[in-house]
Amino acid sequence: MTEELLRDSVLLRILRTNPNEGGSMCLAVPMKVISVKGKKAFADLGGVKREIDISLVKNIKVGDYIIVHAGFAIQKLNKKEALNTLELFKQIKNETY
Repeated sequence: MTEELLRDSVLLRILRTNPNEGGSMCLAVPMKVISVKGKKAFADLGGVKREIDISLVKNIKVGDYIIVHAGFAIQKLNKKEALNTLELFKQIKNETY
């Protein structure tokens, strides 16, 4: 299957697959929390900032890395895991098909 990134970056971690093989697919992305207010947070990834619903994950604080899918934090992860995942996405982005 041939895959190409829809954006110049892997920030949103959205891949487009060959339309003849099933269309497109959205995946979750690690982001860093930059502010928290109640059940909402702002998270950043490479300068792209998004408001995120954090009601599904307990004890989110500024500086945490979270997995975000469809506008919701679905998991907290450590910085090493987040940075390793982002590095893998950068490698995928730079591959030629």
